[in-house]
Amino acid sequence: MSDRVSICAVIQNDGKMLAQGLLFAASLRKHGNDKFDVFLCCPKNSDKWSMDVEVTDPEVLSYFEKIGVKVNFFDNAAFGSAYPHSNKAYAFATLPASQPFIFFDTDYLFLDDLSDLDFNFDNPDFIRGPRSWPPLNRSQHSLDEIWGDIYAALGVDTAVVYRQEHKINDWERYTYFNASLIYFKDPQQFSAIYLDNMKKIWALDTLKIPHRFLYPQLDQIVLPATLAMLGIKPKIYRFQHKRRLRWLHYHDFPFLYYYRKDYDFIGYVRTLLEEDLTLAGILRGIPEFSHYFSAEADSALRKESCLWEGDVNLRHIKDDLLAKGHWYQG
Repeated sequence: MSDRVSICAVIQNDGKMLAQGLLFAASLRKHGNDKFDVFLCCPKNSDKWSMDVEVTDPEVLSYFEKIGVKVNFFDNAAFGSAYPHSNKAYAFATLPASQPFIFFDTDYLFLDDLSDLDFNFDNPDFIRGPRSWPPLNRSQHSLDEIWGDIYAALGVDTAVVYRQEHKINDWERYTYFNASLIYFKDPQQFSAIYLDNMKKIWALDTLKIPHRFLYPQLDQIVLPATLAMLGIKPKIYRFQHKRRLRWLHYHDFPFLYYYRKDYDFIGYVRTLLEEDLTLAGILRGIPEFSHYFSAEADSALRKESCLWEGDVNLRHIKDDLLAKGHWYQG
């Protein structure tokens, strides 16, 4: 296995997503990370897409080249607009086969150096997904029947993926991961199995869950089966808290005011832009990001955070901020 590690995310010609990709790359490069090769992977335009997805802006592409980020283009031949979340599987196939990889969703921002984190690329762990799939109120079948149906279609022994210590039809029994962070020793091998599983389940019209409920979670539904086929026993993060302070998902941005009241997040982003006028120029005029990082948003969030003491429900915090107009989720 190579000593180099590929870090990748997916971008496309969409204002918000492209701006997120720019900040993703700039924040990652700010912290050095000399052991990492950074890739932003982009779908090519084709008749599979109902919109223009390919990034062709020479200023943007020149900026990525300047900061040492390689842009890899791929053809999403099977899905396109029908299921854009499949882009990640195609992206993995563009990475160097000899290097282990770490994939992040594009809406992550890096706050610190990652080089000292111990990623076990032979035996990775994953973020536990929410109890959001399957939607039991939309099916006459039980959890056990729905998940069993998925694994039977993929030829996976449920004993490998189920958490046997939990009872049948207990949510905790059924492995379900968030696909916003994926890592493994071989991107090509992961891509081939992952994409094949997506295609197989997407093509079925006989599942015990209506097909429309495969969207947008298909990439997460087939993730445990993909791990099993790679010889990995699916498991949940072992040291999630240690990682939490190294990066931040935009949807969790308000939570930073709860976890780290002393952290000047807005100041960090402003410094990032002040140090890189090219980046600031490209990002100028995108409403979502001016709202994210405005002084008004910072002041409101700091004021609200003073009320968050003890054991609080972070979901309720986010809902409250959205209702008050203090947070734009995007």
